[in-house]
Amino acid sequence: MVNSEIRHVLNKIHTVRRQLQKNSTDRRLTKLKSLEDQLEAKIVLSKEQYISGLIDAFHSEPQKLYRYLKHLAKRPPNNSFIGPYNEVLQDPQAISNAFTKFFNSTFTNSDFQLPSTLPIPSSQLRNINITASETFERHFLRLTLQSHGSAPKF
Repeated sequence: MVNSEIRHVLNKIHTVRRQLQKNSTDRRLTKLKSLEDQLEAKIVLSKEQYISGLIDAFHSEPQKLYRYLKHLAKRPPNNSFIGPYNEVLQDPQAISNAFTKFFNSTFTNSDFQLPSTLPIPSSQLRNINITASETFERHFLRLTLQSHGSAPKF
């Protein structure tokens, strides 16, 4: 059965990862990469066999395929993004920084990165204090009297 093979490869991967934490070697890294590739292939094969079985059984048991399609329709959208170096990004800030890095490298020579914490407008609005004296002083300093002392111009 394919699921038992997947579990077996997963257990091997966990073992190699524990070994890597204790003592990292090139041989173990290569073995881990090979096992991860095997796992990916087994998962793809398992999914293809499952879908193939659903389609083959459609004439005798159509409700199985309909249940599977209904399940797919209810799943939340995948909010991941494949970055420029084929890394999977899911954090909104990481995705934004990847787009920024791409467009900066394409259009400008900037290394701008978004700050780790973005301010919330409502929290900033609470810190704004305007007094009547500040407003009067600010606008009074802008006033200039015309040379003959008539009405001020702004």
